[in-house]
Amino acid sequence: MMHLASIPVVALLAATMLSQAAEVSPPPKLERVCGKLDRVEAVPTKNKRGILKEKKRDLVRVLVSLYEAREGQPCCEGIAPVATARTDHWGDFEIRPKHAPGGLYWLQVEPDGHRYKMLVQYRPKRNSNEMCTQKHWEIDENENFVESETITID
Repeated sequence: MMHLASIPVVALLAATMLSQAAEVSPPPKLERVCGKLDRVEAVPTKNKRGILKEKKRDLVRVLVSLYEAREGQPCCEGIAPVATARTDHWGDFEIRPKHAPGGLYWLQVEPDGHRYKMLVQYRPKRNSNEMCTQKHWEIDENENFVESETITID
């Protein structure tokens, strides 16, 4: 009887592991490697106890690098970047890799002596409609590095 009781536990563990694997989102798809780099913090709202608002700060003069992702190798160790750029006074950047084929790459940013890495799917397009002004790369107070976009609704 003891042996039979462990079967539902194994099934439950397998189902839990599968649901966690499904939560991993695919890498962002990019035609251009560009955007705005911000630090995002939740700060208390004046005169509204317990209510937080989002505060963004431009990350200025931050090194942004693009590295080829190699199977079985961690990001960026012992390999030269494909291309680099620095954010400007407003946190904006654009990396223009010459002759880089489409594929998986690591996007690495280095603000305040810390390194943040994100796997991206680069699909270069000569006449891309992607707008760098709408793409945001954010680092939050929990050290998460995420990509977001501004969507304008008419």
